[in-house]
Amino acid sequence: MTVLQAWLDAFPGARFAPLFETNDDLQVQTHQRGKAGDRRILTRSVLFETAMIELIEEGLAQEQWTGLVYLMGFGPQHDFSPLYVGKAERRGKYMP
Repeated sequence: MTVLQAWLDAFPGARFAPLFETNDDLQVQTHQRGKAGDRRILTRSVLFETAMIELIEEGLAQEQWTGLVYLMGFGPQHDFSPLYVGKAERRGKYMP
């Protein structure tokens, strides 16, 4: 087990979700966008959308929350291989 994997496994509130909707052959689903409906874009997965909304709503409700760290990668949760690490800050958000 890598140090990263141990950290992810122990991290409270960590969520693992596929980024895109796929079919049975693991082809990414697309949908039309744009004023004329002439642009095909990748469709994010419902699991991903739900996880992000829940994390952000939970975070914004906490005064000390400053943002989140996210990883994009591949593999099952117990053997995750990261490809990208990013962060999103709380800047400019206000929750009464």
